[in-house]
Amino acid sequence: MTRIKGPIESLAEVQQLVAEGRIEFTRSARDDLAAHFLTARSGKAKAIQAFAALSSDDYDHSVHLPNPPAKCDVYGLHFESVQWYIKFYADNDCEPPYDPYLQVVSFHEERGSFLLTARRKVVLP
Repeated sequence: MTRIKGPIESLAEVQQLVAEGRIEFTRSARDDLAAHFLTARSGKAKAIQAFAALSSDDYDHSVHLPNPPAKCDVYGLHFESVQWYIKFYADNDCEPPYDPYLQVVSFHEERGSFLLTARRKVVLP
């Protein structure tokens, strides 16, 4: 992964996609959320609340993923007593009508090489 200048995506547009339910999680993101919140469903619900709570102050950096090739934004947010590492990119459906959606690549507790500078604490409903 190569760091690039960002943010790539408009946070307002990201939050709009999430509000419209146009969000997908990779298996690893779902598994990490389920491990913390006991089920994938409750984890995804908390992640959606976290996206609504993000601000531009939570942006940390952007990276280029080689496979699939994508430019991702990385945010950090502290909630539920944990500092979270959140990595995502916007994409379009591969079939008509080619609508945009948000692909969440990572949503896990900060760890090891995933240390972030952003540590704003929020309380989710």
